[in-house]
Amino acid sequence: MKCDKRKTEDVGQMILDMQGQLKGKKIDQVVHHELLSNLIIIHNLPYKFVEYRELRTWISYLCPNAIMISRNTVKDDIGRMYIKEMTVLKDNEFLQDWRLEKKIFSITLDNASTNDVLQNTLD
Repeated sequence: MKCDKRKTEDVGQMILDMQGQLKGKKIDQVVHHELLSNLIIIHNLPYKFVEYRELRTWISYLCPNAIMISRNTVKDDIGRMYIKEMTVLKDNEFLQDWRLEKKIFSITLDNASTNDVLQNTLD
Protein backbone atom coordinates (compact mmCIF):
# COMPACT_ATOMS: atom_id res chain seq x y z
CA MET A 1 0.00 0.00 0.00
CA LYS A 2 1.32 3.49 -0.86
CA CYS A 3 0.46 6.75 0.89
CA ASP A 4 -0.11 9.46 -1.77
CA LYS A 5 0.48 12.27 0.73
CA ARG A 6 3.97 11.08 1.59
CA LYS A 7 6.58 12.94 -0.45
CA THR A 8 9.81 11.27 0.71
CA GLU A 9 11.95 9.22 -1.62
CA ASP A 10 11.68 5.48 -1.25
CA VAL A 11 15.13 3.93 -0.86
CA GLY A 12 13.81 1.01 -2.90
CA GLN A 13 13.57 3.39 -5.88
CA MET A 14 17.30 4.15 -5.76
CA ILE A 15 19.92 2.15 -7.64
CA LEU A 16 23.66 1.69 -7.33
CA ASP A 17 25.93 3.22 -9.96
CA MET A 18 29.13 1.59 -11.27
CA GLN A 19 31.16 2.92 -8.29
CA GLY A 20 28.71 1.43 -5.78
CA GLN A 21 27.21 4.83 -4.86
CA LEU A 22 23.49 5.32 -4.41
CA LYS A 23 22.00 7.16 -7.35
CA GLY A 24 18.58 8.81 -7.35
CA LYS A 25 16.21 9.33 -10.22
CA LYS A 26 17.02 11.85 -12.94
CA ILE A 27 15.74 15.37 -12.44
CA ASP A 28 13.35 17.03 -14.85
CA GLN A 29 15.41 19.73 -16.59
CA VAL A 30 12.28 21.76 -17.44
CA VAL A 31 11.33 21.95 -13.77
CA HIS A 32 14.97 22.76 -12.95
CA HIS A 33 14.82 25.73 -15.40
CA GLU A 34 11.50 26.96 -14.00
CA LEU A 35 12.66 26.80 -10.38
CA LEU A 36 15.86 28.70 -11.14
CA SER A 37 13.93 31.31 -13.11
CA ASN A 38 11.40 31.75 -10.30
CA LEU A 39 14.22 32.11 -7.77
CA ILE A 40 15.80 34.87 -9.85
CA ILE A 41 12.49 36.68 -10.35
CA ILE A 42 11.28 36.49 -6.74
CA HIS A 43 14.59 37.59 -5.22
CA ASN A 44 15.52 40.07 -7.97
CA LEU A 45 18.81 38.28 -8.63
CA PRO A 46 21.02 39.02 -11.64
CA TYR A 47 20.92 36.56 -14.54
CA LYS A 48 24.58 35.71 -13.91
CA PHE A 49 23.50 34.18 -10.58
CA VAL A 50 23.20 30.81 -12.36
CA GLU A 51 26.89 31.06 -13.31
CA TYR A 52 28.20 31.62 -9.77
CA ARG A 53 30.82 28.95 -9.10
CA GLU A 54 29.51 28.33 -5.57
CA LEU A 55 25.95 27.74 -6.78
CA ARG A 56 27.15 25.35 -9.48
CA THR A 57 29.27 23.46 -6.94
CA TRP A 58 26.33 23.18 -4.55
CA ILE A 59 23.87 22.03 -7.23
CA SER A 60 26.41 19.52 -8.54
CA TYR A 61 26.88 18.18 -5.02
CA LEU A 62 23.12 17.81 -4.47
CA CYS A 63 22.40 16.34 -7.90
CA PRO A 64 25.35 15.39 -10.11
CA ASN A 65 23.12 14.83 -13.17
CA ALA A 66 21.68 18.38 -13.04
CA ILE A 67 22.71 20.37 -16.11
CA MET A 68 23.27 23.98 -15.13
CA ILE A 69 22.06 26.66 -17.51
CA SER A 70 23.74 29.85 -18.65
CA ARG A 71 22.61 33.41 -17.93
CA ASN A 72 21.45 33.68 -21.56
CA THR A 73 19.25 30.60 -21.19
CA VAL A 74 17.69 31.87 -17.95
CA LYS A 75 17.12 35.26 -19.59
CA ASP A 76 15.25 33.55 -22.44
CA ASP A 77 13.27 31.40 -19.97
CA ILE A 78 12.20 34.46 -17.99
CA GLY A 79 11.25 36.25 -21.21
CA ARG A 80 9.00 33.33 -22.18
CA MET A 81 7.46 33.30 -18.69
CA TYR A 82 6.75 37.04 -18.97
CA ILE A 83 5.05 36.64 -22.37
CA LYS A 84 2.97 33.74 -21.03
CA GLU A 85 1.85 35.72 -17.97
CA MET A 86 1.03 38.80 -20.06
CA THR A 87 -1.08 36.63 -22.37
CA VAL A 88 -3.02 35.35 -19.36
CA LEU A 89 -3.55 38.92 -18.13
CA LYS A 90 -4.66 40.14 -21.57
CA ASP A 91 -7.17 37.32 -21.81
CA ASN A 92 -8.66 38.27 -18.47
CA GLU A 93 -12.13 39.71 -18.94
CA PHE A 94 -11.83 41.89 -15.83
CA LEU A 95 -8.90 43.80 -17.29
CA GLN A 96 -10.66 44.24 -20.60
CA ASP A 97 -13.77 45.63 -18.89
CA TRP A 98 -11.68 48.32 -17.23
CA ARG A 99 -9.50 48.82 -20.34
CA LEU A 100 -6.36 47.92 -18.41
CA GLU A 101 -4.98 45.17 -20.66
CA LYS A 102 -2.61 47.54 -22.53
CA LYS A 103 -1.74 49.67 -19.51
CA ILE A 104 -0.73 47.07 -16.96
CA PHE A 105 2.83 45.92 -16.40
CA SER A 106 2.49 44.20 -13.04
CA ILE A 107 0.09 43.94 -10.13
CA THR A 108 1.31 44.02 -6.53
CA LEU A 109 -1.01 43.02 -3.70
CA ASP A 110 -0.43 43.08 0.04
CA ASN A 111 -2.21 40.86 2.52
CA ALA A 112 -5.12 43.23 3.09
CA SER A 113 -8.46 41.46 3.00
CA THR A 114 -9.84 44.01 0.53
CA ASN A 115 -7.30 42.85 -2.04
CA ASP A 116 -8.48 39.24 -1.76
CA VAL A 117 -11.43 40.09 -4.00
CA LEU A 118 -9.13 41.47 -6.70
CA GLN A 119 -6.82 38.49 -6.42
CA ASN A 120 -9.73 36.04 -6.75
CA THR A 121 -11.05 37.99 -9.73
CA LEU A 122 -7.66 37.78 -11.45
CA ASP A 123 -7.37 34.06 -10.77
